[in-house]
Amino acid sequence: MDSTPEADFPSSESFVDCAGARRHFELEVRHLPNHGYAAEAREVTTSEHGGYVFKAFAEASGTMALARLRGKVRQGLAQRFLIKDGATIEMPFERIRGRIDSEGVVVDGRLVSWDEFLELLQPYEGWEFDLRIPLEPDW
Repeated sequence: MDSTPEADFPSSESFVDCAGARRHFELEVRHLPNHGYAAEAREVTTSEHGGYVFKAFAEASGTMALARLRGKVRQGLAQRFLIKDGATIEMPFERIRGRIDSEGVVVDGRLVSWDEFLELLQPYEGWEFDLRIPLEPDW
C-alpha cells in the first residue's frame, strides 16, 4: 500500500502540447478503498466545456497512478486530431478521439459543437465508421 497521503501529491502541473503550447492541469490522486488509486488531470481553462481530461489507475500505489497519468497526458498532448483552417475544421487522419459533452464533443481540448461535428463528418458520407464507447472509464 502506498504510504504517501494524497495531500503529498502535486495539485497542479504543466505539460507542453504538440504545437509547443504550455497547458496547465489540476491533478488529483484518490485512494479507492479495496480497489487502488485513481488519478485525474483536468486542464485549467476558461471554457466551461473545453479542456483536456485524463485519468489513470493503479492498484498498488498513488505514485504509480500519478506516473501512469503523466504518461497519458504526454501521449494525449502529442497528437492532434483536428486542424482548424479559418472557420473550417478538418480531420486530417480520418480518426478522432475525445469525450462527449452536452454541447458537443471535446477534441484536442476544445469544444466542437454538434453542428460543427456534423459538418466535420459530412465529407465522409457513405463511408463506414467504428464508434467505440468504453463502458468503464479509460483508466
